[in-house]
Order: sequence, then structure tokens, then C-alpha cells
Amino acid sequence: MKKYTPGPWAIVTGQGWRNAAIRPIVMGQQSQHTLARILPNDDCEANARLIAAAPELLEALKGLLADISEYQTINNLGGENNHWQVIARAVIAKAESVK
Repeated sequence: MKKYTPGPWAIVTGQGWRNAAIRPIVMGQQSQHTLARILPNDDCEANARLIAAAPELLEALKGLLADISEYQTINNLGGENNHWQVIARAVIAKAESVK
């Protein structure tokens, strides 16, 4: 897996949402390195917020999946391949795969 730029990521809106960009936070400061530019449209603010939250969402999903799996194992419950766990593993693989 290639390593992605670690979070947190910030939204930079120079001239409002028309020129929004996503930049990493490095040692408490916004980096000048731009990870993504958000195209101006009706959904640009929502898209920017979702992209900026991506690193934390991935870590939260991995943590929740690990906790659920541990709980199932400790309590001998089975069900490791339930619908949402299968989807969670697929999403994690999609985020971490190298093409």
C-alpha cells in the first residue's frame, strides 16, 4: 500500500467555496501542499467536508471493525461476515489498495 497523506486535513476557502482546496495539517499549521481542489458546484461545500474528513473516517471505520470483531470473538458470537462487516472491509481495502 502506498501511504496517503495522514490527517487531519483542512478545507481552505480562499475566495469562498468557488476555490476550495483540501490541505493537510502539519504540526498544527495548514500545509501549502494541496491534496485536492473542489470544483465549484452546488455540492462543493459538502464534498469538501467529506474529503477533509476522509482520514478520520477511515481510522474510525477500522477501529469500529476491530472492536466488533474482538467482541464477537470474545463472546463466541460468530457473524464475522455479516453485511456491514463485509462492506466495511471492502471500503477499507478500496481506500488502501494500490492500483
